[in-house]
Amino acid sequence: MFDTPDHVVALLAVGRLGATVVPIDFRSNRDLKKQLCGAFGVELMLVSRKTKNAAVEELVFESAAGCGEGLPCEPRDPDAPYLINFSSGSTGLPKPVYMSQQQLFYRAMTWWTNIGITPDLVYLSALPLAYSFGRNYLMFSLIAGHTVVMHDPLFREEELVEFINQQDITLAMFPATIHRRLLSVAGADNLLLPNLRKLISGAAALHPHEKIEIVEKINPNLYEIYGHNGAGLMSILPPSAVRERSATVGVTTSLSEVQIVDDDGNVLPAGSVGRIRSRGPQVAPDKPELAGSSVWPWCFTGEMGVLDDEGYMQLRDREDDMIVTGGFKVFPLEVEQELLQTSGVVEVAVVGLPSQRDGQDVAAFVVSEDKVDVRDLRKTCREKLPAYKVPSRFFFLDSLPRSAASKVLRRELVENVSKYREVESAE
Repeated sequence: MFDTPDHVVALLAVGRLGATVVPIDFRSNRDLKKQLCGAFGVELMLVSRKTKNAAVEELVFESAAGCGEGLPCEPRDPDAPYLINFSSGSTGLPKPVYMSQQQLFYRAMTWWTNIGITPDLVYLSALPLAYSFGRNYLMFSLIAGHTVVMHDPLFREEELVEFINQQDITLAMFPATIHRRLLSVAGADNLLLPNLRKLISGAAALHPHEKIEIVEKINPNLYEIYGHNGAGLMSILPPSAVRERSATVGVTTSLSEVQIVDDDGNVLPAGSVGRIRSRGPQVAPDKPELAGSSVWPWCFTGEMGVLDDEGYMQLRDREDDMIVTGGFKVFPLEVEQELLQTSGVVEVAVVGLPSQRDGQDVAAFVVSEDKVDVRDLRKTCREKLPAYKVPSRFFFLDSLPRSAASKVLRRELVENVSKYREVESAE
């Protein structure tokens, strides 16, 4: 379905009927839709308009038509699977987690209590509803009694800014990519979105200097949240800590028990880098029969991180993204943060490319607004990083490949490296 009020009504209606929602982006190609329908037993697809050669039976959903008489509307078992959240997935089918209505409520409760949500807020919904970041938080706002104002997810930065300010929006949330787009049109003298009481960033971590820039140019009420499809909201960096703790994603939330562990599941001491795991009543399992289990399983996020003595968490990277070069471990995020300090660099992604000598080469894929000298990039890194972390290869491109959920497709960079322009310079 399109990103419209009908889509929201359909989500609520399916839950009221006692069925399970399998969210499929209407922008997806027919083959993917067919695969998802087959893999998850879809029997009926609610659509905004019918398509040719549909994978399963389609029903055009129009909330204005009202409820049909005689439809079974039995109270839903709060522990049965209600909503399937998908990871963005870079290969094969997206990975599912099965969330019950009870778990959805616990996630909403975590959101309300840790952000300080009040019913008088006006929430902007301007993200695709087929993905959990746009869909779940809209539902949390409805449950909290907010007024929800919807906007098409395709927009120009200037148009969105005008819309937010004219509609008196007080609560907005965007992924890091949109915050960067907003920064590109922000001035130095006046706040871009002065009326927001809460501005949320999530889905991917902002770099420390970006957080400072946002509170100075867009709105000072910035909350950065860190979560996971399976675990829900795990940590929050509030406005009061943005400047002093900009390198972190905040402290862990109520209802979430978060640990840093080694490969054997042993809890590591503060300051140690390890695997992030979380458990609590809001954790959704990857098997439908466990959706309402009273035994809270540990959810491993697939990311590496560190907790300090005060409970602030800092992300290192995804386990799969870690680079091993010459026997040394390199976390791409650390290198990316240094490269972004170079004048003219807009975006950067660091990956490991196959190397006969070292196993992997540290490679940087750079998006710049002006011509950037590779020697300056290397110099920036050498000032803060050991030699083995300094990229040995540099590629320049117009934009980084991203999924529909705005996550950088690192695997695509590796697999299609020959398509990108590599720039060399004398050491």
